[in-house]
Amino acid sequence: MAEMVQDGKDVLNCINNHERARTTFPKLSNSAHLVTFGDTRFGTVVYVWERLVQQKNAVQGTFTDKGYLVYAKKQEWWEASEELKERVLPNSFWKLPTTMVVGLEPIFMLLRLADGDTPCTGKGHVCAQKFAGRGEQR
Repeated sequence: MAEMVQDGKDVLNCINNHERARTTFPKLSNSAHLVTFGDTRFGTVVYVWERLVQQKNAVQGTFTDKGYLVYAKKQEWWEASEELKERVLPNSFWKLPTTMVVGLEPIFMLLRLADGDTPCTGKGHVCAQKFAGRGEQR
């Protein structure tokens, strides 16, 4: 789990802290930004990985974009970027985060409902029933 958290931080840091990656990513995704880590917010790791998994193709595309590669090769952080690219391209990198996001989705859907300012008792019961049903299917 700690390795997965660090992988998420590495991907976010590379995309958010390097100008060319930061401008390339939104062009490849249907979302202009990624969720960032917050030390005190509950479930941040899940939210970050949820967005990364949703934007997997854009993340991979950022690291293989010709413009990004030309720019990155001239930078002192090129080797770190290349190493990160080799980690994010294989599907095996995405297997555990995808499993986590899918498995925890009902819980986080319930938390999002409860965290809002709209009455949600009925919807909360439906979410809880969906989660309970997943446990029975296993």
